[in-house]
Amino acid sequence: MKMKVIKAVEGYQALKRIGKNAFPYKTAKAMYDMRKLLENQFEFYQEQEKTLIEKYGGKPGEDGAVSFPDILHKLGFLKERQEMDQSEIDLEITPVNVREDSLIEISPDDIEVLEGLVTIGKEG
Repeated sequence: MKMKVIKAVEGYQALKRIGKNAFPYKTAKAMYDMRKLLENQFEFYQEQEKTLIEKYGGKPGEDGAVSFPDILHKLGFLKERQEMDQSEIDLEITPVNVREDSLIEISPDDIEVLEGLVTIGKEG
C-alpha cells in the first residue's frame, strides 16, 4: 500500500492511543503487528526531523517547541519537513478489521488518520 510518510507517522501515533483499550486477541495482535511495522517509519521520521532541526539551527525548548535563528531558517525547515511529510512510501499493510462495538473510545481525528489502516464495522 502506498501512503504518505505523514500518514504512517500519524497512524502509528493513533494506534498507540487506541491500543490502550482491550480488544479480542486476533484484533489486538493485528493492531500490534501494524503498529510495529509503522514504528520503523515513525522512528526514521523522528531521526530525519531531528537532522533537519539541526541543519537549520533549531533549538528545541523544554515544551518541545523549536526555535530557529530567524524566519529564513524556520521557513527552510518547514519546507523540507513538508516535502518529507508528503513523500510516498510503499508498505505491506493489510487493514485491521475492528468491530465497532469493541472500540471503547476513538476520536474523529483518529478515525480519519486510521482510514485505510483500520476498517471499523459490525464484524471484525
